[in-house]
Amino acid sequence: MNRIAWSSLEAQKLDKPRTEKTNGMKLEVSLSPYDIPQAARAYYCAEKDRFIVEFRYLTEEVQTPRAIQEHTTVYEGKNSGRLYAIHCDLKAMNIDELDIAINLVKDDFDSPQSQNPRRDKNLKVLEAYGDDVLHRASEQMAFG
Repeated sequence: MNRIAWSSLEAQKLDKPRTEKTNGMKLEVSLSPYDIPQAARAYYCAEKDRFIVEFRYLTEEVQTPRAIQEHTTVYEGKNSGRLYAIHCDLKAMNIDELDIAINLVKDDFDSPQSQNPRRDKNLKVLEAYGDDVLHRASEQMAFG
């Protein structure tokens, strides 16, 4: 298995504290640190012929798979709904189509019909970190 190490993620890229005014009081609002991935990695798994993107949080939980389309599956926390992984079947898709698969996942989270109550937070995770993780992985696959 050709894996790359976990890369630390900048929390500020996802969670910029904002000020809200409620009942005449100013409150600084931010995400819970448990909802912000601490690290990410992406790699090709030859055993499964899958390209895998993974996110690591402060705590772990049982993950449940959910098909986004025929060749792309997301793994979400059973209780939290956090996005833990994206698996893309490379037997059925070209490596150049990975960005299309990631965009399908983003579209799913952006859809009001999404079954995940955390879809807005998962969409922010992908928007904040997805391109960087894919870029690092494509470099690793090109040179590794």
